Amino acid sequence: MPRAKKVESQPWLRYIVLPFLLILFGLETSYVYLSRTKLPPLPNLEAPITAVLTPTPTPPNSVFCGGIAAYPCPQGAKCVLTDNHPDASGICVGNIACPKTNWVNCLPSPGSMRAECTPGYLRWAKTSCPGFQGAAY
Repeated sequence: MPRAKKVESQPWLRYIVLPFLLILFGLETSYVYLSRTKLPPLPNLEAPITAVLTPTPTPPNSVFCGGIAAYPCPQGAKCVLTDNHPDASGICVGNIACPKTNWVNCLPSPGSMRAECTPGYLRWAKTSCPGFQGAAY
């Protein structure tokens, strides 16, 4: 003889109350566990720092070149790299001339980036060339 199908009279108990109790019990146990664990001691912030590596300072009016973006040097200058890995950066050494106009045309063009449009050259030109306004994009 086939069994009769069991009819659940309180489905809200299974789908609402039980998950709520499980979540509540799970949060309670994690709180109890965390409250019993001991934290490591805080570091002494007043202790002197011993060995600090400082980067080699670059001259204040130097133009950055190379790097992962392969920034070129302006005409008349050569990029002297500071390391010997593929993405090494350096500074431009040589005669770096100020732009002939107050603005440098940096509109995108086919080919490589113009050396006068690199961030390092623009920063150098703003501090070293009187009357230089910036780049036009």
